[in-house]
Amino acid sequence: MIFLDTNIISYYFNANTKIKEKILDAIDNGEDICMTVINIYEILKGFKWKNNGILISNNIKHYEGIEGLKLENWL
Repeated sequence: MIFLDTNIISYYFNANTKIKEKILDAIDNGEDICMTVINIYEILKGFKWKNNGILISNNIKHYEGIEGLKLENWL
């Protein structure tokens, strides 16, 4: 089982090919790729402060309690 730190997750979302390849290799080798509640908190915090970020989710109710977080459901 592999746990990714938030900075690695950020690299992945920013299309870092080295990170993407490493993650795909790990999956191909049967590894589970995981993140923690700390990662989720840090990512949501970043959405609130970076370029007026908007979280797109079909689970709006899960995030409604986070003050200042912009949410949209595209479904």
